[in-house]
Order: sequence, then C-alpha cells, then structure tokens
Amino acid sequence: MKKFTFLMAIAFMMAFSFQSFAQTVEFEDDFESGTDNWEMTGDWGLTEDFSYSATHSMTDSPGGNYSASQDTYCTMSNGIDLTDAGILSAVVNFWSIYDIENSIDFDWVKVQASTDDFGTFVDLAIFNGEGNLDPWMEYSYSLGAYLGSDNVKVRFHFHSDGGYEVDGIYFDDFKIISSDVDDAPPYIGYSNPPTFYEGTMDDFVFVVDLIDVSGIESTAVNYQVDGGDWMSVDGVNTSGNEYEYTIPAQEPGCLIVFNIDATDASPDNNSITSMDYTYISGVHVFYADPEVEFYTNIEAGQGAAVVFSFSSETQIVTALIRNYEDQSQPPNHDFIFHMWTSDGVVPDQDMITPFAVTPAATTDNPNPMTVIDLRDYTEELTIPVGDIFMGLMEEEELVKLTLAPAGAGRSIFFDGSSWTGVSGDYHFRLVTNGNTVATEDLASDVTTTIMFPNPTTDILYINSENKIINLNIVNLAGQTVYTESLNVLKTQIEVNRLDAGVYFVNVETVNGISTQKIIVK
Repeated sequence: MKKFTFLMAIAFMMAFSFQSFAQTVEFEDDFESGTDNWEMTGDWGLTEDFSYSATHSMTDSPGGNYSASQDTYCTMSNGIDLTDAGILSAVVNFWSIYDIENSIDFDWVKVQASTDDFGTFVDLAIFNGEGNLDPWMEYSYSLGAYLGSDNVKVRFHFHSDGGYEVDGIYFDDFKIISSDVDDAPPYIGYSNPPTFYEGTMDDFVFVVDLIDVSGIESTAVNYQVDGGDWMSVDGVNTSGNEYEYTIPAQEPGCLIVFNIDATDASPDNNSITSMDYTYISGVHVFYADPEVEFYTNIEAGQGAAVVFSFSSETQIVTALIRNYEDQSQPPNHDFIFHMWTSDGVVPDQDMITPFAVTPAATTDNPNPMTVIDLRDYTEELTIPVGDIFMGLMEEEELVKLTLAPAGAGRSIFFDGSSWTGVSGDYHFRLVTNGNTVATEDLASDVTTTIMFPNPTTDILYINSENKIINLNIVNLAGQTVYTESLNVLKTQIEVNRLDAGVYFVNVETVNGISTQKIIVK
C-alpha cells in the first residue's frame, strides 16, 4: 500500500510522487519561447534573473520586488483534455523559488485549477514565506479530480496587501502529465474547515468531496480530544462524491484535533491522510471581522480590551487573542491576561487573578490565535446578564496585536492612565458553554452571522454559529439575484458576477433568519 501524508498543506492540496509508468506530457512550457501559452494580468512576465533550466522563468514581478495591493493572475491560455478513458491519474508539475511576505493574511500566491475557465476553481497549493530563493524545488499536485474534463486549466493567483513588499515567486518547466496507472490517492475537497478554532456545542458534522477514478474503498475521520488517544469514526457516503463525517459532541472548552483518511479502490489501495484541523467545542462569541488590516504595539504600562455582552447566564471556558510577530524588534513579550467586570463604560474589577500568557505568534506563523484555557475558573467565570471585558496588560516590554477594520466598536486601549477607543477591532474571542446571545442589536447580528469583507469586490465569506439552511441575495429593487440551499456553518459567494451596488443578504439558519446589507464594488 502506498501511503501519502500531508504535514503542511492547505485543504485542497494533493502532492505526491508520480512514478514512471506509461506517462504522457499533455502540456509543457519552459518559458524559452515567449508567453503565448499564458494570459497574464498585472506585472506577470518572463525574466532572466532566475531560471531552473536554460535562461527564462515566469514571475509575478520581473522588475524586482512586487507591487503593493495587487490581485493578478497568470493563467493557461488553453485547457487540457483529460477525457480519455485510459487516463487514470494526472498531475501538474513545476519548479519554483519564492520570496513572499510571511503571513498568508497579507501576501501569497495560490495555485488553482478549474474546468470552467475559473467560474469555479480549487486551490491546489499556497506559496508564502520569505527567503526561499534557493534552491529551486519541484512541486507536484494531483489533477485526479478533473479526469474526464476537456478544459482543465491551472493558474497562479498573486495577492499582496499595502504594507510590505519583497521579491515574489518564480516558476519554470511547467508540465501537466497524465498516466494510465492509478498511482494517486483520492482527492480530498474540504471546502470549509474550521478557522480560528471555531467549533460547536453539538456533534461536529462536516462534508467533504472524495474523488478518485478507481472509487473509494474506505474513509474515516480520526480525532483527538485534549491530547488524548486518537479515535476514529467512518465516513458515510451521502450522495455522489460527498462523504459526511461526525465527531461526537465534547464538553465545552475541549480542543479537538482531527484529520481525514481516505483509501481508493485501485489494486494498490492508494491512501491519503489530510492535514490536521483543530476546533474548540462550545459557542464562539466574537465581533471583529477576521480580516487583518494592520497590527499595533501594546507597550509597557499599556493594555487592550474588548467588551462582551450576554443576555443570560453563561460560563466562559476559553479566551482567544490574536497576536502578531515578524522580524521587527523587539519581539513579542509575555502579556498579563485579564477578565474584568464592567463599570458600565470601561473595565472595573478583575474576575480572576491575572496571569502571564506567552503569545503563539512566531515569524513562521505571524498572526495565529493564542488559546487561553479557562476551564479551571468555573465559579469565577460564570457570567450573569450584562457586560464583561476580556483583554490584557503589558508590564515590561511590548506585545503585538492584529486589528480588523473598524466595525464592531467594542475595542478599547489603555494608554497608561485611561481607556480610550481605537480605530479598529482587536481580534479577541470568547468560547462559552452556551446561552450567549448578545444583548445589543449589533452584537446579535455579528455573533450569529459574520459576513466579510464588506464592501467586497470578489468573494463574500459567510460564517455562522448555526447551520445555514438557505441564503439569498436581494437587490434594492427587491429582486432575488442569488439563492442557494445549504447545510453548512460557513460558505462563500462569488459576488463579482453581480453589478456594483447595495444588496441584502438573507441567511436562514436553524435558529431563524438574519439579514445584513452588503456593498458590492
């Protein structure tokens, strides 16, 4: 049995060793004969500064460092036909070097595949990280999910923010290769894995697409609770390529790590284990858009806090604080974590004895959530109706925090003598054991359903605490321009097909319907 394991990959990436059987090169380009095979936007073009073979390679920025605030594409001009019944596996293969700002919330290059000219597409891989300009590395990603399609295209999508620019990506000797032997594991298409540890009080149920030309022999979800023994539950084929998995409900505050196993029905039983995903059981309460706008320093003697509002008694089991780290000096220092009562406006009395916390951020993982387990404070953190503050103070040096675009208006800053508002929202979250409907209209809308970015030009992301059953988009004339039936906690909509203007998004969940206004630019 061939065993393939992802240790560092995104949800759709399928990298594996392509063995030498009866192979056919369906497409290749060494970039020595111009750019006719590609459609490019922005600064994409050929360069002689770096190459894996001969003298040329393709890059997002031939003139040096890439530009700020870019969304550009390098796309195959013509699709590849993989309809031949004798094709049992296929890969896209290329060599690359890259130098891209570390945080994937800021700059990245995604390798994407499509069969409908990118009306829909899948992310095969994401490139991110500085200082990877030597040596050239070979990358190979399965196109097994596209066997039977006659218009398979691959593109490179480059994105940068406005803060920091370096050299970019180079790729060379690009090939699409097919084979008459199924030596590839199944494709695992998990489109909405948990982000920022978001979980549920109930059974954690999720659906993935498993695709393999030989069919699926077996699949399961493996999970671990609070670092205990690994357990496994078989997946259920619900329809077509869809498989449903269920992790049983856990006590609030438990950290669950899980992955997906799948084995195909080929003679070699090719198998794959996905990357690990994580969530914390409970009801997640937050107000800030997950988008990172910038970061801020909290220096010695200063502090930061977010007010949380509750309409009924609940218990806090976990706190999440999103930190930031890069090459700037000094690096993050430990901060002192606080839970405060409210005096009606600002933090008042400590609810628990403050304690030191080490930020999770590193230069390799610049802006993760720092998880603070509060299950030892059951009595102190049983919260009555009203407001509380969660946050931190810095005693000695500094700690860095990410900020979202202002919107919630619940974040405040301590300058050493008094609390004031800030021009952004700290990424602070709480996890509770339930009964966490916030008291204000703003908090109720945001806690139930998050939509971002808003305004938007391309993709609208929708996250809900409760399963989304139906959603529709209505324009100002009252016309329904989009509708979809779902059974997920998260989804995304390509709004770039809509005319610019104001729309209302109606989201129906198991607990009711919420409506939010969005702006499409």
